[in-house]
Amino acid sequence: MQQSTQQQQEDTALAAEGVQVYDIQALTIRAQELSQSVDRWNTAMVWALVFTALAAIAVVVTTRIVLTKAKQLAQTQDALIRAKDQKLALDLRDKDLKISEASLEAASATEKAEKERLARLELEKQVAPRRLTGTQKTTMADLLKGNSAAIVVVSAIVDAESSDLADDFDTAFKESHWQTLRIKNRITEDRGVSLGTVGGINTIFVKRVSDALTAIGVPHEDVSFSADDHSISPWFQPGVLYLVVNHKPEVVTGPRKDLR
Repeated sequence: MQQSTQQQQEDTALAAEGVQVYDIQALTIRAQELSQSVDRWNTAMVWALVFTALAAIAVVVTTRIVLTKAKQLAQTQDALIRAKDQKLALDLRDKDLKISEASLEAASATEKAEKERLARLELEKQVAPRRLTGTQKTTMADLLKGNSAAIVVVSAIVDAESSDLADDFDTAFKESHWQTLRIKNRITEDRGVSLGTVGGINTIFVKRVSDALTAIGVPHEDVSFSADDHSISPWFQPGVLYLVVNHKPEVVTGPRKDLR
C-alpha cells in the first residue's frame, strides 16, 4: 500500500514536471513570436517616424512655399490693380480729350453756324429795302417833339426805295410837328443817308436830328452841302436843314461795316 502511494506521488511529480517542460516550450515559442512581432512593429514605428519626419519636413517646405507664393500673388495682384488703375486713368484721360475735342468742334461748329446766320441776316438786311418800322418812327417823333424846326427831306430821282425811306422820315418829322418839304428829284450816285446844311453850319437842330437818327439805329453822315450843288431843284439853300436819302448802299459780303 505504501508502495502504491509512493508510486502515485512519483507519477504526479513526473506529470507536473512534464507540464512545466511544456509550459516553458510554449512560453519560449510565444516569447519568440512576440519578440519577432515587437521587432516588426519597432521597424514599422521607425518607418512611421521616418514618414512622420518627412511629412513634417514636407509640411514645413510646402508651408514656406505657400507663404512665398501667397506673397508673390499679393504683390502681383497689387501690380495688376495698379496697372488697371493706370490704364483706366489713361482711358479716362483719352475720353476726356476726345470729349474736349468734340466740345471744341461742336463749339466751333456752333460759332461758325452763328456767324453764318448773322452774315445771312446782315446780307438779308442789306438786300431788303430800307424802311423805318412803326417803332422807329414813333421813337424819332417823340425825340424831336418840342422846339420844332423846318427840314427838307430829299430822295434820289427815279429810286422808289430811296423815296419810300424818305417818306418814312417825312412822316416822323410831321408827327413831331416839324415843317417839312419833300424833294424827290436829286440826281446823284451817292449812297446812304446824309444830314447837314450849306456850308456845314452846325445848328442845335442838326444835333437833335443826328441824335434821333442814331437812337433809332439809322447810319448817316453829317455833311456840308455846297450852294453850287445843283443836283436838286430847287438848289441847296443856305440856312436850311437837309436830310438827304441817297441810293441804297451796295451789298457788302466781307466784314460787317456801317452803311452810309
